[in-house]
Amino acid sequence: LPGALSLLALPDPPAGEELATAIRACLRLADVGPDHITIPLLGAVYRAVLGDIDFAIHLAGPTGAGKSELAALVQQHFGPGLDARHLPGSWSSTANALELLAFSAKDAILVLDDFAPSGDQADAERAHRGADRVLRAQGNKSGRLRMRADGTLRAAKPPRGLLVSTGEDVPRGQSIRARILTCELGPHDLDWSRVTAAQNDAAEGRYGQALSGFVAWIAPQHDGLLESVHAFVPRLRDRAAQSASHRRTPHIVGNLAAGW
Repeated sequence: LPGALSLLALPDPPAGEELATAIRACLRLADVGPDHITIPLLGAVYRAVLGDIDFAIHLAGPTGAGKSELAALVQQHFGPGLDARHLPGSWSSTANALELLAFSAKDAILVLDDFAPSGDQADAERAHRGADRVLRAQGNKSGRLRMRADGTLRAAKPPRGLLVSTGEDVPRGQSIRARILTCELGPHDLDWSRVTAAQNDAAEGRYGQALSGFVAWIAPQHDGLLESVHAFVPRLRDRAAQSASHRRTPHIVGNLAAGW
């Protein structure tokens, strides 16, 4: 894995009461903030490992609301060292670098932190163009074609995981916003005492243990389970369509519910 992803590591799957303790710790993460934010994020963790993702989540809110801390708790399911100070991706990186990270983080969450276009208008436009390129690739499951020096085509590197973005702003464009589920975090939405407890659980590896147990459960029934997921996502999508504002949103909601 590229250096930025070097901290991705799952422990050996636990069993018995150790696994039950890890799962309970993981579920407590839903209590650190409002359900409309924590439930999609937890669903994203478990949906990511099933692969075939064509959407992203964007956690939007003002500075100091706790976006990075919350996103880190999601990322730490894939490695306890991936805390808010060691997130693998940042929107300050180039679009080329982010495309490589998104390709490498297969069947995993990849947090891209701090989308906050600033500076003059040219800088802001450049930031929005980069976000458009990365998020459009995620939504279309496509990579940019490039040529070698001899004129032959290089293999495309499409995103292969699930992007969780954070930022004070939301990427522009109706087409791009349709490819992301935007969860708006208010300045007082998080229960910080519960966040601290969750950070302790994450640092002690309990989130990774829960996910490792899930992966071990998936492994012997992988193909059949994926068929089941593809079969019931349309039913979940149809239920979500009753309250959605864009035709792609029920598809995203249905997939996150499939993670649950």
